[in-house]
Amino acid sequence: MKKFMATAYLDPWVFGGDLGPVYAVVNDGMRRSFQEMAGDPSRQKELLSFAARFAPGVTLVLPDVRVKGTITYALGEQPGTLKIATNHVYVYPLRRHSFQALFTVHRDLEFTFHRAGTVRTGEEGIYYSGGKGSLYWDFDCEAMKKGLLAPGEPPGFTAPEPGEPEYSERFDPTTPIAGRDIC
Repeated sequence: MKKFMATAYLDPWVFGGDLGPVYAVVNDGMRRSFQEMAGDPSRQKELLSFAARFAPGVTLVLPDVRVKGTITYALGEQPGTLKIATNHVYVYPLRRHSFQALFTVHRDLEFTFHRAGTVRTGEEGIYYSGGKGSLYWDFDCEAMKKGLLAPGEPPGFTAPEPGEPEYSERFDPTTPIAGRDIC
């Protein structure tokens, strides 16, 4: 699980748009699902839950991304399964043109792990079960619809809208996810 999370959200090849490293660490079923999302323009936004890909022209200002979060495991309902819950905040120092911003991604995801022999060959391993997430800071909605991360144009500082966490709370994985789509 940790390898998937690190690859999906911290791999420079994935930042550049290459989903190959993500495909390499998931089972056949999850890979097919990701490939279907990537190939269908109406579903590309769904990829934001599984990979941090940057829009063209977006780069990291610094080489390191800050991460804080947890991975917890519990026995699954069926023999040979585990329930996996991940809750992470990723802070990307991004640059687009001359604008720089701390772009914050909060993901609270659930997976089920199937041990070999409990499912068909190629289907063992992790499967996405559900979850939610939020993007904080001003972001480019057109890039987001394509499953890409990009800061929007700098609006100047504005107070959080009702229901959104305060700026300092956006870096804390224990802050509840508002779960609304503003695009």
